[in-house]
Amino acid sequence: MTSASDTGLEEVPAEWNNTARQGLVRTLPQLFEAQAHRTPDNTAVVYDTTALSYRELNERANRLARALISRGAGPERLVALVLPRSAETVVALLAVVKAGAAWIPVDPEYPAARIAGLLASARPLLVVTTADCAPVIPEGTDTLELDDAATVRLLALQAPHDVTDGERASGLTADHPAYVIYTSGSTGKPKGVVMTHRGLASLAADHIERFGIVEGDGVLQFASFNFDCSVGDLVMALASGSALIVRPQDCLSGHQLGELIERTSATHVTIPPQVLAALPPAAHPTLKSVATAGDVLTAELVAQWAPGRRMFNAYGPTETTVDSLATEVEAGSGAPPIGRPLVNTRVYVLDDDMRPLPVGAEGELFIAGAGLARGYLRQPGLTAERFVPCPFGEPGERMYRTGDIARWRPDGNLEFLGRVDEQVKIRGFRIEPGEIEAVLNRHPDLTASVVTAREDRPGNKRLVAYVVAREGTAPDPAELRRRVGADLPDYFVPAAVVVLDAFPLNPNGKLDRKALPVPDLSSLSSGRAPRTAHEELLCGLFAEVLGMDRVGVDDGFFDLGGDSVMAIQLAAKTHRAGWVLEPAGVFAHQRVEALAPLLTPVARVATGEEAGANLGPVPLVPALVRLGPALEASRQSVVTTAPAGLRPELLGRALQAVLDHHDALRTRLEGDSGAPRLRVLPPGSVDAAACVRRVRLTNPDTAEAELARAVEEVELSLADGQSLLALWGETGGGPGRLALVGHRLAVDPASWRILLHDLRTAWTALEAGTPVVLEPVGTSFRRWACHLADTATGPAPAEESEWGTGTLATADPPLGKRPLDPASDTTATARELTVTLPAETATALLTTAPEAFHGRAEDVLLTGLALAVGQWRARRDPAAGGAVLLDVEDDGRREFVPGADLSRTVGPFADTFPVAVDPGSPPWDEVHSGGAAVGEAIKQVKEQLREARPPAGAGVPQIGFAHRGRVADDTWEGAAARVAAHGPAVPAAHGLEIATLAVGPRLTAVWRWVPDWIDDSRVRELAELWREALEGIAAHAERPSTGGHTPSDLTLLSLSQDEIDDLASEWANDF
Repeated sequence: MTSASDTGLEEVPAEWNNTARQGLVRTLPQLFEAQAHRTPDNTAVVYDTTALSYRELNERANRLARALISRGAGPERLVALVLPRSAETVVALLAVVKAGAAWIPVDPEYPAARIAGLLASARPLLVVTTADCAPVIPEGTDTLELDDAATVRLLALQAPHDVTDGERASGLTADHPAYVIYTSGSTGKPKGVVMTHRGLASLAADHIERFGIVEGDGVLQFASFNFDCSVGDLVMALASGSALIVRPQDCLSGHQLGELIERTSATHVTIPPQVLAALPPAAHPTLKSVATAGDVLTAELVAQWAPGRRMFNAYGPTETTVDSLATEVEAGSGAPPIGRPLVNTRVYVLDDDMRPLPVGAEGELFIAGAGLARGYLRQPGLTAERFVPCPFGEPGERMYRTGDIARWRPDGNLEFLGRVDEQVKIRGFRIEPGEIEAVLNRHPDLTASVVTAREDRPGNKRLVAYVVAREGTAPDPAELRRRVGADLPDYFVPAAVVVLDAFPLNPNGKLDRKALPVPDLSSLSSGRAPRTAHEELLCGLFAEVLGMDRVGVDDGFFDLGGDSVMAIQLAAKTHRAGWVLEPAGVFAHQRVEALAPLLTPVARVATGEEAGANLGPVPLVPALVRLGPALEASRQSVVTTAPAGLRPELLGRALQAVLDHHDALRTRLEGDSGAPRLRVLPPGSVDAAACVRRVRLTNPDTAEAELARAVEEVELSLADGQSLLALWGETGGGPGRLALVGHRLAVDPASWRILLHDLRTAWTALEAGTPVVLEPVGTSFRRWACHLADTATGPAPAEESEWGTGTLATADPPLGKRPLDPASDTTATARELTVTLPAETATALLTTAPEAFHGRAEDVLLTGLALAVGQWRARRDPAAGGAVLLDVEDDGRREFVPGADLSRTVGPFADTFPVAVDPGSPPWDEVHSGGAAVGEAIKQVKEQLREARPPAGAGVPQIGFAHRGRVADDTWEGAAARVAAHGPAVPAAHGLEIATLAVGPRLTAVWRWVPDWIDDSRVRELAELWREALEGIAAHAERPSTGGHTPSDLTLLSLSQDEIDDLASEWANDF
């Protein structure tokens, strides 16, 4: 290293370490509880289909904390978490710190020996786990199984309010341990880093401000809970009022992560550079910031991901509170540095005599400040070695010796240069070779081992183990790799094991690492040639990812040195080649020969359509035929506030990209009204400039009404293929208004979600000056329409006809004053009422109840509607039955042939079919309070819906219902909740229609009705009854032992509901 006295370089300015900020000492429970009280109804955690509000998360964590306290948890005690990724893991770790203890994450996927070793080292008070994970825990360990019936009953009895110091064994302070993270140890055993609460508030304040996180954002947690990066995601989200979006366990490949970002509208993500490189480049319009950490960030990745959003590079060893340094990076600025000190953090680059080095000089990096760990669990000697006195701070202050070589840049950022020891990082994982050597040295056929990281091919760093065999033995390298894999996580397993007669030595008799031979990885390959195109593709991709010259079809990915991150890279390269291969498949099947049959086409090639097959004549589908003369005037529209940055000139260009991308938006109506025909025109046939109209709005207060009138008056030129128009409303001040008008020939309600998403993607790219890249469309609209026409020519199956006849024969007492008049009762006369249910109720209805009853959200919402209509009728006629006839919308985007994918296809897919549901007539006070009758009603309605045979295509009930899924909680995509069907003289399909949509964490229902057919007061009464019924269902869903199976769940058995309930009761009594 360079001594300070040997240089004439500039000294490091003191202000580079001037990061002190007072008042940032909080425990994690204090940080989270303060936010939970500020934003109780905000979504706090999202995992797959589960979403918990801050109130729900806080109350669940409080209940579990009290159960842990009853088992002895408290300050200075440790509780291990052996749990799968889920929302419950977040509940559990918050519960541990609320109890005052510190959590220790242990991955249930680790080898059994690793789990046993970690628990033996940590000696936790108890292990929180589940029934599925419990078998990996050593016998005799004290456990608490969260899904055990006794635990569920225990938690239900606990109070939900915040835990106080009076309940804990002693008061909780910022200097008590919050968590213990195990990291690789040079002695051959992992070491537990004990981290206190003291640095968490500083980390939260720094990152929330740095990344621009605000209430309602979504922070995607990619990292495993076993790495401290997960803690950073946690505090960024839960101290800001944002949602923590926990990556599902098998969501690893680039395209899966991309879909997760789009589906959840994630706004911030921290991700290793190697995984970011596997993520397909896309606009991701919701993504405000991308941060990388854990390994070297390249300038190429910055150039790819920084445009259009803010991008950061962060650095921090496990021995500090997640990150110690961070900096914003920009494209074109060269190799990214590792950053500047965070809030309440100081860093020093020192020479061998612990003296500060000037700017530009290389030295060892030391870290001081609030974020320092207490030390290593039960290892005082190692703690004293790595956590040394800080001569630059207050008396008694310590600093952490990182072992990293760094230097200051003139701009105040630090640059990482390497290590002072043998510790390595492989694809973001910190590895001490001594841990691997310790496992190998226990093998009876070996006398010594050395593990090192090699980068014989640029960008392809890998672990290689060199071993010396005991005389007379011939150890198998593959068996040695398996031995390491049995004791250590997969990223510790060397890519190759090289057997030597002796280690090369230098003239001083020490190991000459430079003389260690390059491993011959090709010798690991079977060499059996591929026989099919799929095998040939995979052999080539295996070789590319693994850095080999060739790979045979019998070769296993992990046998050749692959690991979990390489599996993600393989999936990304396979996807770019046009095929889907998930990392989970690689883990399960490994060999080329077994993986080749699993390849499935990505969306663009999944259709099986020849080039041009998506264009040309299209048959009129039944849903459009039934509109009759009203077809030509049938339209749909959405009106919303124009987002900031969307200018009229960008709108036209963005709209052109959308028109060219979606076939149905270029549909031309041909023929006369007696025999209309459709034709899909080629891309470029419709000029977007002619589809954008400017509307001058005279008064900002009446802008929406003025734009709505313009929407009613505008005309679409269907003969020219003009099926989508954009009306730009200019107010002369404030944000503009935007209306999109689509013809029913081209769109349905679900199409608007796709259109709004793609329009924003297009203008975001145009505004950033980058190419417009829209997500691919799968199966074409034309192929679906032709298939529908081909299968609709024959008579309906007998069971379908019989079911339709029986359904329409259901008694349906009139709700309105008279029959609908198609001449006067048009969509233009409809009135509207919006009902919004809060996040807590919405979560119970859309997630908790469907999971409990093994059903769908529609089952729950329709049960509530049927109960409400039944009560409404009973108030007027006590003899009225509980059966209700409804016209239910089906979005039509099911897989009609193997491989078909309509999830991203715009078109008139939606249709309606009548269903009769009868939830019974339970007492209304029991419905509203969530009594047992509610559960019975859900089971009955669920089974009635499963018996439906859509589409019936005949008869129109009085009430129409549609549940349209979930969209992002923002003004733009949230506009999909208010899709309006209209036309100058289009008859109303129903006297009353209800459309529900989850907008962010809340549930929105739009009620529309014909005012001359039913009084406004009656609709409001019915809407209030529906709300009461749904609140009752939500309350019922939260009760213990709620739910159960119904006959349609048991496909291999024929049991009645009574028989199922009797069996469930017997099992409950037995267990």
